[in-house]
Amino acid sequence: MVKDNFNFTEAEEKSLVGLLYNHISFGTTMEMFNELSEGGLNRLNNLRNIFRKLISKYNLTSQFSGQDFLLLGLIEFIKDNDIKSFKESGNNHLKNRVLYFSKSK
Repeated sequence: MVKDNFNFTEAEEKSLVGLLYNHISFGTTMEMFNELSEGGLNRLNNLRNIFRKLISKYNLTSQFSGQDFLLLGLIEFIKDNDIKSFKESGNNHLKNRVLYFSKSK
């Protein structure tokens, strides 16, 4: 690998986004069940911050649904009408997540 080439290929970018998505969604579930230590929660929040920056830098918001952002605990990217529909839905999993992250916002 050439040390001065720090640009990602498209495949590398997609892999990085996928890796972050998987880790954050799993960590978010652990967070909601209070299964993370303080250090684990700090690492999860660091991963969320990295993901936020990637989303903004590469304009990726349209690549994810409101439900995707909810699974990641990134409620700031969810449209208000989607938040309302999650709160009113019969899906307790989504409803509990939106309530959890709405109050911690």
